Amino acid sequence: MNYDLNIMQKEINPSVRERISELIIDSIRHEGYYFYESSADLIYLLQMFSNFKIPDIFLLSDGDFQAIWKNEILFEEIKIKFLGGGLLEYQIVKNPFLEEQTKELWQGHTNLLDIIKILEDTNTLKILMKE
Repeated sequence: MNYDLNIMQKEINPSVRERISELIIDSIRHEGYYFYESSADLIYLLQMFSNFKIPDIFLLSDGDFQAIWKNEILFEEIKIKFLGGGLLEYQIVKNPFLEEQTKELWQGHTNLLDIIKILEDTNTLKILMKE
């Protein structure tokens, strides 16, 4: 993916940068691995939208990073797995603690540029926004 250099020069929250660094160092210490492209896509998304809340960030066993945003009050959750090359796997759940037939679920694959449209279409973009 070609990154917009103007966006890449934006600062990212220091706690996010620290979390990503901790995960990478821990993975290397335990002979794991990570995909640089996955971390670059995560950072790029957060730089593109500085008005996003800081998500919970995980490094998965396959080397991809995953970010999770939650609205604890409304029981809503957005998971985005960064596959590298600007590709994403996402899962959006509204009311995940309700019975299967009453919760709303969207999932699939997309790219960095289209994820915002998907979040707008599912009326879940607000979960990511700072209050």
